[in-house]
Amino acid sequence: MTSTLAAGQEQSAAGRAEWAAGGGLPDRFRIDISDLGEACDLITRVYGPVRISTQDKTTRIQLTGLGAGPLRLGQTDLRMTVDYQAAPASRVLIGYVVAGVVRRQTAGQAAVLCPGDVAVLKQPGQAYWGRSESACVRIVSFESSVLDEVADGLPDRAPVPVRFTGMTAVSPDAARRLRSAVDFAWDLVAGNPAAADQPLVTGSTARLLAAAALSTFPNTATAEPTRGDRHDASPGTLNRAIEFIEEHAGADLSAAHIAAAANVSIRAVQLAFRRELGVTPLGYLRRVRLERAHRDLLAGGPAGPTVTAVSVRWGFSSSSRFAAYYREAFGVPPSYTREQAR
Repeated sequence: MTSTLAAGQEQSAAGRAEWAAGGGLPDRFRIDISDLGEACDLITRVYGPVRISTQDKTTRIQLTGLGAGPLRLGQTDLRMTVDYQAAPASRVLIGYVVAGVVRRQTAGQAAVLCPGDVAVLKQPGQAYWGRSESACVRIVSFESSVLDEVADGLPDRAPVPVRFTGMTAVSPDAARRLRSAVDFAWDLVAGNPAAADQPLVTGSTARLLAAAALSTFPNTATAEPTRGDRHDASPGTLNRAIEFIEEHAGADLSAAHIAAAANVSIRAVQLAFRRELGVTPLGYLRRVRLERAHRDLLAGGPAGPTVTAVSVRWGFSSSSRFAAYYREAFGVPPSYTREQAR
């Protein structure tokens, strides 16, 4: 059940007491607190083990959290100067500075982050430490396995885990794109509860963020097909992949799932689709989902599900984007199909 916690309300105190007793985090919360020990406990529960200290006499911390499927989103607003030490965690945390200054260090690297700067805030196997100077930071996180899934091949082949080798963006354009992706995820979860409850939407959004992170920060992944990948990119691979997509279009599919069904690597299945059809596996999946959405609109007619409900059902989190894809595919807006169906 979704719950909201606000400073100065009994619900806030009760919620924090539940957490102290070992209760789980609510899906959504917003808390203002001034007790440093309590703030440290809450931040640890949301982001992983951390120690914080301050010399300021007045402390105020605002912590906002949102959760949707594999995604966890947070925003920390620290109204004072804080020194911190963060231990490694299982989840990847990325984000950007909204206000203030964050000084961050990890083994062999240091960065000073100002408003608009993006960064890898945490990844498995690395500890971080530094100072936050009246900083507000917007954060998204997902399990490191999502990063591996986007970057490499079959889950059962145990690919080498992907790691970021730098904490700051490779270019200003890459930073801008990542900020847009982070804000998109926030708007999706905070502003569209129907979409946030759909595994198709939250799963694809987590992979979108992982892909954006891989294109933003230096990392160990490689995307070049091997000789084996080129050999495996055969018509038989394509047929197996298409059959799997057709049968499971309503599930939360990634390129890794499609590759596993075809028993090849992600790079091989991507190459097979490009060679034969001129699209990516996920581009073909989108075509299939558009066809299913078209069918639902025709079957439901004016009295049936709304265009928004149908678009969310088939994994399109943005109604405007769905409408653009639909018009491109069928020559008319989805609302026209719904209204004209009998």
